[in-house]
Amino acid sequence: MRLLFNLLLSSFLTFGIIQINQANDKKPSQPEQPEKGPGSNDYIYSSFNLLDKASTEDGYWLITPKDSKNEELPVIVFMHGYSDYNPIVYGKWIKHLVFQGNIVIYPRYQKNLFSPGHEAFIPNTVHAIHEALNYIDHESSIKRDPSRISMVGHSFGGAIIANMLTRWDDYNLPKIKAAMLCSPGTGPINGFTLDTYFDISKDIKLVVVVSENDDVVGQHLGKKIFTTATNTINRNLLLQLSDHHGKPKISASHNECSSRDKALDGGIHGYAYHRNKGSKLDATDYNGYWKLYDGLRRCANEGIHCEYAFGNTDLQRNIGNWSDGTPIIPWKVYTPEDLK
Repeated sequence: MRLLFNLLLSSFLTFGIIQINQANDKKPSQPEQPEKGPGSNDYIYSSFNLLDKASTEDGYWLITPKDSKNEELPVIVFMHGYSDYNPIVYGKWIKHLVFQGNIVIYPRYQKNLFSPGHEAFIPNTVHAIHEALNYIDHESSIKRDPSRISMVGHSFGGAIIANMLTRWDDYNLPKIKAAMLCSPGTGPINGFTLDTYFDISKDIKLVVVVSENDDVVGQHLGKKIFTTATNTINRNLLLQLSDHHGKPKISASHNECSSRDKALDGGIHGYAYHRNKGSKLDATDYNGYWKLYDGLRRCANEGIHCEYAFGNTDLQRNIGNWSDGTPIIPWKVYTPEDLK
């Protein structure tokens, strides 16, 4: 009798596990990358060149379209998170930007996980940008548009950009029109952030994104930048929200904007290289971070697609639908009017 009972119990449990697995397999999937508009795969180029000038802590990588069409291209300064100085970490996003027809400068700003101290991060970044622009102007066959330069940064990279924007005129760098900060923060490192970001230029178009489940730097700095940069009229704060309705789920964690691509392996295989092996490409990227930054840059440079970056619009908030038609939980948007 006991043997029969055990056999029945085993069969029941096995059947239950099969049913659960089948249910999981039937979970709706995320949307594919759109074919048109901000965040889409409507690309001008299909290949890139990667120039390694990053042998020192104040060096850089330069990623440019291959066989450019003899036109002046916009410049993007892409600031990595703490210790993420190998561009492989954000490889798919960088390729997306380059295939759209942009020049990407990727400053290193760190030697390794422990060196140098944070007081050197901005001087290293400024040096890298100057050197990269000089290389483009005097040694490269590619041409840049000096009137179209923007910045995007993740984590500590976002904190660096925010600090730089309050003193931009001190660095003798070209004027920038737009900046996007993704989960900006410094983690346990104290003494880098500012009390206020009021001195960010009123002419900058600024988008800040924080994540619901960010257990690395939290939301504090992103919210502080948004609430204190009151001189900057065109600014929005977005909160990325998690959604477990489908598969793979959307977790809204600190590293959602990373999307690893071995084609942009800079050859530095330290702590961050191994830590970020699980970064993925999904709707959070192309319908979220990529879409926002595409809209922001085009808004600043050309006066189009502003509704994708500002104004608490459907185009700004929405991340698309699961395959069963259920909308992915949209991001929450805060505008300066919400502070009044």
